[in-house]
This record gives sequence, structure tokens and C-alpha cells, in this order.
Amino acid sequence: MKDIIWKTGVVQDGVAQAAPNGTDEKLKRIVRAVPGHSVLLDPAGVTETDTYLGLDGMSHFKVKSDERIDMDQAPSGLGHLAAGIAFCYMTQIGRYSHMAKLPLEAYRVVQDLHFTLGGASGGSGEGGTADPVETHVFVDADISTDAIRDVVRVAEKTCFLHALCRDRAKVKIRRDPISR
Repeated sequence: MKDIIWKTGVVQDGVAQAAPNGTDEKLKRIVRAVPGHSVLLDPAGVTETDTYLGLDGMSHFKVKSDERIDMDQAPSGLGHLAAGIAFCYMTQIGRYSHMAKLPLEAYRVVQDLHFTLGGASGGSGEGGTADPVETHVFVDADISTDAIRDVVRVAEKTCFLHALCRDRAKVKIRRDPISR
């Protein structure tokens, strides 16, 4: 499976630019949503999505997904979403424990996500639904249980994808006039 996720650049002045060799700059981040751009590569269900946050210094990626049952080209879009939520949460666990100087030997998460098919895919004519994300955190560390609870609590509050999962999100999809 070649080219499932690849970095194409970074965002500079709110616009995606070619990726620089690296940066040591500290970045001030204010999260704002920007529209993504998807291209259907194959009518059978393979899609390529251009995705990024519209914040200076943020990485800009292209992601390929495959919605067919056999998924022989790439993970499904929901598979990518599940991995992204887990990765965001684990990143916050690592960042906070490092910042608070709490030595974690190892940490891992197991998440349960449940989605229903919507519209024509589900045969219901209704939009798809998602249950709340259930996350189980496992930590190996020689620190107090209260300190571990603090790491988990702070990580949950600072992971913007977990924050998204706490509230009902209304998603609007529209055709990009450029891709017609």
C-alpha cells in the first residue's frame, strides 16, 4: 500500500506551502477550521483528501482512503478518523507528561468507536450517527495514581479531537466548484 498518507507542505499565512527542511520555532496556535478538499480517484470508493489546519506552521497532508468492503488500497475514512483521534490523544499525554516532568515508561490507548451508515449507504435516508468515543488508557510509570489521573485529564482536555467528540457536530459537505 503505497502513498496512503504523505506530507505535502506546511501552512504559511493561512495557505498551504511546500514543506521546509525543518523548524525549531515555537508556534502560537489558535485552532480555526478550514475546508478540506477531496478528489474521488475511483468511482468504486477510493478518495484522496487534502487536509490541514489553517494555522501557520501546521503540516499539510494528503490522505488516501478506500470505502470498499475489501479495502485493498487504503484504510476507510472512518479508520483514518479513529487513528487520528487516538494519535492526537496520545500526543497530548506525551506533551503534558514531559512538560510536567512526569516520567512515563510507556502508555497506550484502546478506543471503541461506533458509527452507523447514513443516507443511501445505510438505506435509511437519515444522516449517519456516532456514539461517544470510549477511550481506555494504560500507563506504566513509577508515579502516583493521582499524577496519572492528572495526565489523563489534562490530555483529554487539550486534545481537540476528543473535544470535538464531546459535542454534537453538524457536518456540511458541498461540492467544490473547482473540482467539477
